[in-house]
Amino acid sequence: MIIREIYDIALIEATMKKPYIWPYIHDDLCNIDDFYPAQPISGIIDYLGVFIKEEYCGFFMLVRENFATYEIHTILEKNCRGEMAIKAANLVIEWIFNNTQCIRLVTKIPESNACAEKLASACGMTIYGINPDSFSINGAIQTMKLYGISKLGELCQQQQ
Repeated sequence: MIIREIYDIALIEATMKKPYIWPYIHDDLCNIDDFYPAQPISGIIDYLGVFIKEEYCGFFMLVRENFATYEIHTILEKNCRGEMAIKAANLVIEWIFNNTQCIRLVTKIPESNACAEKLASACGMTIYGINPDSFSINGAIQTMKLYGISKLGELCQQQQ
């Protein structure tokens, strides 16, 4: 499995709009016909593609919040689910901690997305907070669970 930055916005958009992906990544404010993903801006918004040999398996979107904290979003194809998704997530986390200034990686998961919760937990992320009544999908208001993982390295050890 290979992780590499991707810049093909048409591929990114097509992946996000697939019928088996779109329902899990948008909220009620977002209409599929009016949706266009953010352009990659190196170090600010990055798309990390997942490939098995040369077969495209989806991507992780990385958004820098501040110097230390980055937010991650998972968009994986059907050929990268289950154990493959866990492997991809672990490789991406390792890539992020080795190739960016990221010290804390976070994600927000709607309470109805059990698969995303399982993936976050399987790759070492833990719940650090709850944001009640913060997400609307199909007319239902949901709680967002906040997951995160910190880099285990020299800087974090110095702060302890």
